[in-house]
Amino acid sequence: MSDRAIKFRARLLKQEDDKAKGEWVYGLPQQLVDFHGVVNLNVPAEIGYIVSYEPVRMLQSGAPDNNLYWYEIDPQTLGQFTDLLDKHGKEIYEGDIIQRPDVGVPMLVRWNEKNAGFDLTLRDPRDFDAVTIWYTYLSHTDYEVIGNIYETPELLQKAGE
Repeated sequence: MSDRAIKFRARLLKQEDDKAKGEWVYGLPQQLVDFHGVVNLNVPAEIGYIVSYEPVRMLQSGAPDNNLYWYEIDPQTLGQFTDLLDKHGKEIYEGDIIQRPDVGVPMLVRWNEKNAGFDLTLRDPRDFDAVTIWYTYLSHTDYEVIGNIYETPELLQKAGE
């Protein structure tokens, strides 16, 4: 069995508890289910949730609160963890913008369905001029996360100019 970490991140759709709207939350994507674990078909399909499975709060006793927490997310910001860290130890997610010294331009990490792996593009993949420069599982340790497509898309626009 693999030790690969399967987790996702997304931005909160609204303020919840001690987390601000737009803040990143981490866990597994889910549809809303009822008390019996049945998918609630009355919830609009575009609404998504992340279930946080990490201890995110401390109890009054000082022990971690290991309950699961459901966070309503913006599904457009959902990205999977690549299971890789950049040169500073930061986790690399789908949607991150990274840079390598030998390439010199920002690149977007994205999932490539056809190749069943993550790849890097020089421009926003929503742009038909996106150029895939390398499509295999990311494997270099000299990458640096410099932003993401949701908060700093201008980093990619500069690369395409």
